[in-house]
Amino acid sequence: MNRQERLELLRDLIAENDYRTQSDLIDALAQHQINLTQSSISRDIKALNLSKTNGVYCLPVEEQLPEFPEFSGTVWHHLLTLYCVGENLIVLRVKPATAQLVGAALDALPLPGLAGTIAGDDTIFIALKDSLHQQALADQLREVAGIN
Repeated sequence: MNRQERLELLRDLIAENDYRTQSDLIDALAQHQINLTQSSISRDIKALNLSKTNGVYCLPVEEQLPEFPEFSGTVWHHLLTLYCVGENLIVLRVKPATAQLVGAALDALPLPGLAGTIAGDDTIFIALKDSLHQQALADQLREVAGIN
């Protein structure tokens, strides 16, 4: 296995599981018959631009956010405005009577850091577990909705 394939495997492992130490990462790779030293895993962590959040290795936020499925593109035209409030809340204003539809579409996406949504008639609160994902998700929602 070449280095690029190893980095892809490491990226997949981190996306699927929580690893707190370099030793944990080395052990996980060893289960895939890849033996690394601490200095090699350290270089791989740097190459993947990993960070630690709450003691767990994480991919860069931009890599964690999924692409919005093309088939649900029709839902996003209901978004009118978006506000980032505090460190972990996004407030969406949508067309009247569409908040439940848009909220359900958001809940169906595997959005990292999403704690939950509350949808009324024309407003949706998106609660995030931490502030790391707020701006990236807000930017992605603005892009798919075509709002500034």
